[in-house]
Amino acid sequence: MTNDAKINLLIFDDDLIVRLGLIALIQGQVNSNISIIAQGKFADIFPLLEQEKAQVINLLLISLDLALNPDKVSDLQALGRKLRLKYPDLPMLLITSSGSNETLENIDNVKGCCLRSGDADELIKAIKICASGGTYFRSSQIKNTPLFWGWLSGQCQLGLREIDKNINEINYYLKQQNLSAIDIIFWQGRRRELRLVRWLVKQVSPTNNSSALPSITNNSQERESTENNQEKTKTTGKLTINKSEITLSRDIIKEKINGSLSNCTDLILETDILLDNIKKELFLLILKELRLLIKDLTSLNLTVEEINQRKLIVIKELWQSSALKYLEIYWDQSKPENDINLKTSITNYSQFIIDNQLIKIPLFEQLLNYLVKEENFLIDYQVYAYGSKDGEEIELILTENALNVVALSVMQYILNELIEYADIKHNLLKPEWKSSRKIAMFRNNLGWKYRREKYWQNPRNIFEDEYPLLTFAYQGIVKTNLSHPRQEELKQLQGLPWLVTILIELVDSLARGAKSLADIFGKALVYILTEILGKGIGLIGKGILQGIGNKIKN
Repeated sequence: MTNDAKINLLIFDDDLIVRLGLIALIQGQVNSNISIIAQGKFADIFPLLEQEKAQVINLLLISLDLALNPDKVSDLQALGRKLRLKYPDLPMLLITSSGSNETLENIDNVKGCCLRSGDADELIKAIKICASGGTYFRSSQIKNTPLFWGWLSGQCQLGLREIDKNINEINYYLKQQNLSAIDIIFWQGRRRELRLVRWLVKQVSPTNNSSALPSITNNSQERESTENNQEKTKTTGKLTINKSEITLSRDIIKEKINGSLSNCTDLILETDILLDNIKKELFLLILKELRLLIKDLTSLNLTVEEINQRKLIVIKELWQSSALKYLEIYWDQSKPENDINLKTSITNYSQFIIDNQLIKIPLFEQLLNYLVKEENFLIDYQVYAYGSKDGEEIELILTENALNVVALSVMQYILNELIEYADIKHNLLKPEWKSSRKIAMFRNNLGWKYRREKYWQNPRNIFEDEYPLLTFAYQGIVKTNLSHPRQEELKQLQGLPWLVTILIELVDSLARGAKSLADIFGKALVYILTEILGKGIGLIGKGILQGIGNKIKN
């Protein structure tokens, strides 16, 4: 889009006076080529987008007073996720009193942020840049925030992370069996002390002011709590189904994750290199992100066809948000040696794995339709009704496999891009895998596994109409197979994978004939040994014994 191109704009602010002021300001500019299609409150964004779907909307202009309403950041994050799923190419330009910061810049579809105190020329410039696909961020926090308070904020955030880490370790320790009463009392007291210290640090932290923005982690936790409190019972016909029994946050999955995650398969898994508590954090985070995506998809009222079309977008969003939020905990971008921009690297890699089909979640579209639209499963020509016992078992298996696939893919990114960085090596890996030699050996073993899967195991599974799935058992991660037709994938096989299926078919076709020939030769050999050689040897032996007997008599 050029600077002279027409820009169709939607304006949103909860205050009518502010909206009218923005409209007057924009329309008062000569030759701006900006057309305001509609305006409304923050809650009217999706209704207006549906109402104006005949128009080509180039930009959403959203005005927010985050100093008075800091909770709007969580609403913005939810809006960004929904826009990424339904309108992935529609940018947002924010107007706030404090300008841009890292939290706002990380929200999906946000391409710019302006100050409310800025002039009209700056606003028009930002609108044109963001509508044309660029980014424009302005902030007043750098010049208004003293150096000491910035340093104090950083120290408080580091301290809070360490406190949260210690609390998680204590929670994990308390779940173990055979603890004495004294141990339980001691660690529960220690946990209360840490929670008190965490509260005190938050009160001292400069980021706890009314003008500060809440962190992504806190927003996610608050949102999770809100979702748990707002779960309702849904009635379908004569069958009453409690959504808490169908939701992804069911206790059984969390119990399995919080139990053992040992590798009980005959395969090497990318997560084998992780510390046990770090591995659990990864799986729990992916589970939480998947639940948020399901909630966002449900609120969009998409059709089954639209959900199927957005399957890759959902997978990309799930992988990207999980990888970013997981690694942000352990990656210190301020260190000079950490020369990779984590968000940019993860965004580029997520597009790379989608373009090259490096992450495949079997029957994921059926899982989405089951959870979002309450559709039945159709597995191997069998219908499993929504809410039935069999349907819940299928949902549980597919969900656990999806968590495993995303976790392994996140680890592939870490092993390929970040494994040699000190923050990653010393925070995530088991002690026995920290040396460069061990890491190289682990990656080489994975390389052999990928080749075997690509050229042998995957073609064989496709030919046998089976999906190998990774699920959680109480002893650890186990492998199971799910039968389902894969004719379309079989038709698309080429090269060596196709040749493997031909060889398997050839072996199967020759097996019966070879078995018959083996039976014939086996019977002939038995006859020769028993009837001919055996009898001959028997006669010779009989003659020898008779000769010995006659000799004794004489």
